[in-house]
Amino acid sequence: MKDASTGESSKWGSLAMPSVVAAAHELKAPLVLLRQLSYQLEIVGDLTPEQKIIQQRLRLTAERSLRLVENITQTGRLDETLFALEPLHVRSVWEGVEGEMKPLAEQLDQRIKLTVPKKPLLVIAHKELLPAVLTGLCDNALAHNPKGETVTLAAKRHDDEVVFSVRDHGPKIDASTFRQLEGRLGIAPQPLGSRPGSSGLGLWIAGNFARAMSARLSVTRHRAGGMTFSLHVPQSGQLSLL
Repeated sequence: MKDASTGESSKWGSLAMPSVVAAAHELKAPLVLLRQLSYQLEIVGDLTPEQKIIQQRLRLTAERSLRLVENITQTGRLDETLFALEPLHVRSVWEGVEGEMKPLAEQLDQRIKLTVPKKPLLVIAHKELLPAVLTGLCDNALAHNPKGETVTLAAKRHDDEVVFSVRDHGPKIDASTFRQLEGRLGIAPQPLGSRPGSSGLGLWIAGNFARAMSARLSVTRHRAGGMTFSLHVPQSGQLSLL
């Protein structure tokens, strides 16, 4: 597969994708087992406070890993699938993502703040891919946000789009690294040296899901540190559905 911006073949192209998807399939079974074991520990009860923290972290880690595995598998099917797009309520989508990510934020000693306009907004998107992209962006923000900080989830109307944004307060990145990230955002995984543990795989998946919905990703760097990742989605005019 050629990168449109560089003309170079990507190692994440068609030759590598079957191997990536196959690996994801192999990982799914042990991760499901790990999640089940964490549930069983919770049912047994009589855990000390320290053991309960470990049990919760085990469950959240398994669920987080399973989301990634399922998203990789879905990415491998994008070229073979026709996605039905439909009007979706912006507030409802964001509230669902917030509810799913809040336990992880609490475990990481962070907060999630949701800022959505009171005026109803509708977008044209896929009911599974849109939450998957937003969950991935939120997960990415929590992974790089310091303890005690807030990840801000927002949405606003801009021309004929609705812009979903996720703001974190992670470490600063230099201008050169940012330009590289911005130029290849969602096209190929991009590990960021200033963000330890970053493989860029989640953002690559988000970019693939976005393109499948005729949406796009963008990123903003903040001088004080941290970044805002945004998803631009076509707006729906069908407000009469609300």
